[in-house]
Amino acid sequence: VDGRGRVPIFYVSSSPWNLYDLLEDFMELNAIPPGPVFLRDLGVDTGKFIKTQGHGHKLERASKLIERFP
Repeated sequence: VDGRGRVPIFYVSSSPWNLYDLLEDFMELNAIPPGPVFLRDLGVDTGKFIKTQGHGHKLERASKLIERFP
């Protein structure tokens, strides 16, 4: 909860980080509440967008956010 009594919204996506500007514009045009956006890295290293299958990172990221911001 912030100083105004609002609960923050966190967005976790499988989209690559270089789409951030497009997602930000989309959210603004559609009156989606602002909040931190967690995107994925592109690359060929373990755990990166191209090598990782599925959306398992979302659960991991969400779990960490819930721990940090109960």
